Amino acid sequence: MNIYKPSELKQFLEENNKRANKRLSQNFLIDKNILEKIIHSISPFKSSPVLEIGPGPGALTEQLLLKGFHVKAIELDKEFCDLLKQRFCPTYPDFHVFHEDFLKFDLSSLSNKSQPYTVVANLPYHISSKALIKLLINAKFFTSLTLMVQKEFFERILTLSGKDYGIINILSRICATHIDGFKVSRKCFFPAPRVDSSVLHMSLNCSINPETLEKFYQFLKTGFSSRRKKLLSNLAETYEIAALKEAFKNYDIDENSRVESISPATYFQLFDFLTR
Repeated sequence: MNIYKPSELKQFLEENNKRANKRLSQNFLIDKNILEKIIHSISPFKSSPVLEIGPGPGALTEQLLLKGFHVKAIELDKEFCDLLKQRFCPTYPDFHVFHEDFLKFDLSSLSNKSQPYTVVANLPYHISSKALIKLLINAKFFTSLTLMVQKEFFERILTLSGKDYGIINILSRICATHIDGFKVSRKCFFPAPRVDSSVLHMSLNCSINPETLEKFYQFLKTGFSSRRKKLLSNLAETYEIAALKEAFKNYDIDENSRVESISPATYFQLFDFLTR
């Protein structure tokens, strides 16, 4: 069944008495070209199992399985979970779907696998930041992240200066070796959302433990607690001023620097110095 075709998707939903759930911000991809571009973006990681987040009716899931990927999925919608099992488990016994909220899902449960996962996701746009931060903190478990996000969110991720430069930009640069993506028109979904989208792709090769990245994330939250203040003043709420001044001098950072003027690498050096 070609769920990516609008007519077949609508028939599938009608036959199963389903409709897009507005509360879950469900918008289903109906463009095979976009599906193929997503799969092409993860093709260098073919040896890695796939963790698909938010598969919905399974348009991408089906294409991944047909191309030989080993897929595990996380889906919040119980009815879609049952339908995915009915559609794929008889033919693909390794396929498994967790009926869980991704933001509450314990990613460490994946850490015992012999290979890291490559992630593909179509999540509600209002949780994009929380979801990406969670994935980046657990970057050690993944080879790549390929996420459908709002176009403006994608553009903010790419910036390295100004008012849009913040915690998520820094975490992305610390964990990812390469970041790119492509635009996706709102016409590629059913029902069509009110905004255009982008596919955000990150290649990862991160050996930093999640516990360390969680502490780094909290460090960044302290650093960015007030954009109107100097970075030194924000950090002084948590760290001794003498240690801060020593760290700033050690890494040649002006004590009058604002939070948006420090590079991701320098932020991590500061963190490492102050938490030894």
